[in-house]
Amino acid sequence: MFCNEQCERDLGQCERCSLEDECNSEILQTESCATQASDTPTGELRCDASCHFDVSGCTACDNDGVKEGNEECDGMDFGGMICADFERSEGPLLCNDCALDISECAYICGNGVREGDEECDGESGLGMSCSDIGDFDASPLPCELDTCRFATRLCSKCGNGNPRRE
Repeated sequence: MFCNEQCERDLGQCERCSLEDECNSEILQTESCATQASDTPTGELRCDASCHFDVSGCTACDNDGVKEGNEECDGMDFGGMICADFERSEGPLLCNDCALDISECAYICGNGVREGDEECDGESGLGMSCSDIGDFDASPLPCELDTCRFATRLCSKCGNGNPRRE
């Protein structure tokens, strides 16, 4: 029998997969990713053009909803991990092909470190003054501690001493 990369019948240019070869269509009926690639036990085991096992289709992710083995997560099972374990605040952890995805976890506002889309984080606006962002005096630019946004409502217009409200 002549085989293609998936050890399917092919009368073209591929090598011959015989019963003596490591991989052939008969062996594939009894072998699996679990028997040939124990660290990636699920997926599709194939034969390559040289009639050897091809484990590139094997994966550690079995998508059964239970984190096990070397999976970082599985479905909604994050092994007890939450966004805070990644120094983030609220938000959902995601699981993609048994790998954790923290892209939806928000940064922690109020930790004194400017992260992600925060304009500022802490007592002041990164050493900036109100005049750096508009027609205001040169007083220090305050930071809203609960939103990590510049508190421009507390900046004064040049010369009039009245706060400008936005």
